[in-house]
Amino acid sequence: AVVSTQSTWGQLSKSGDPTVMETIKIVLKGNEFDVDVAATATIEELKKAIDHKMGVAAGDQELYFLGLPLAEPEMPITDFLEMSKTFSLVLPEEDDDKRLLFNRSPRGFESDKEIFLVFGARFDFKTILLRANTKEWIKLKAKRFGVVQDTEGETGSRVFQVRIY
Repeated sequence: AVVSTQSTWGQLSKSGDPTVMETIKIVLKGNEFDVDVAATATIEELKKAIDHKMGVAAGDQELYFLGLPLAEPEMPITDFLEMSKTFSLVLPEEDDDKRLLFNRSPRGFESDKEIFLVFGARFDFKTILLRANTKEWIKLKAKRFGVVQDTEGETGSRVFQVRIY
């Protein structure tokens, strides 16, 4: 899977300097959409941009980066953008109807524990969180996908053991 990203010049900041904008790809249950944020944005500002696009409050969003939960709202996204401009989004069950914004046939997935599905290329992949004991219908663009069995290492040098289907 090829992910296209863009940088554009945005509005002037308070100091009068132009702000570099980044197009961030958000993956929601196998579907993708873009949001534009300042390259210096925090996790909270990224969530606000998603709220503006989808109408889901920032506090109701769970963001992940390559399987790593992003729980620190003031954390800048700049360090992540060096590796990828794709983030995974998980919504609470009451917002499931927002997932129907995309038209394709879903696949049914169910697991007795919380796991991640992965799809895409070896060094350019996306992740989707599957919650334990919940049947989820996910629309995947890829014909093949993997289930993460184990994760080792830290951000930037993580190694995933994956079963491919």
